[in-house]
Amino acid sequence: MISGDDTKLREAGFCGFKSICALRRSKLAEVPEEQGIYLILRPDRCPPHFLYMKDSIRTSDLEELQAQWVEGSRILYIGKAGGSDIAEKLRDRLKRYFRYGEGHRGSGHAGGKRIWELTNSAELIACWKTTPSDEPRMVESELQEAFHERFGKYPFANDRG
Repeated sequence: MISGDDTKLREAGFCGFKSICALRRSKLAEVPEEQGIYLILRPDRCPPHFLYMKDSIRTSDLEELQAQWVEGSRILYIGKAGGSDIAEKLRDRLKRYFRYGEGHRGSGHAGGKRIWELTNSAELIACWKTTPSDEPRMVESELQEAFHERFGKYPFANDRG
């Protein structure tokens, strides 16, 4: 599941699998207003192309981006929404994340900013899983640790470790 295989993700309860572009067009209407976790996936396994621009969002240098890239996984970012310490639900969390990617620095979601350094960021895929009885922070942490165990580093856009 942690490699980003759609079938395994669906079996684990993830749904959505919409491009960022499509979700922006629909104003994220299909994303539930519940707590949960979300993943940002590559649409394919092609090598990355970085924008590599030093502006208000894109602050990494090219060597850092290349070093953070995880070959063999489509998962680029693992995020959470809601829970005992965060009132924000999946729809609003993703909305703020996408607004940050559009250049709105005050959106309040700078985590995972490396996503926006990819030339095809609008084509990236978002999927989500509600966690009504599980703490999203714990589920997110477990997924990130499983990813780290398998690949020896955290997902490309997660700023852990």
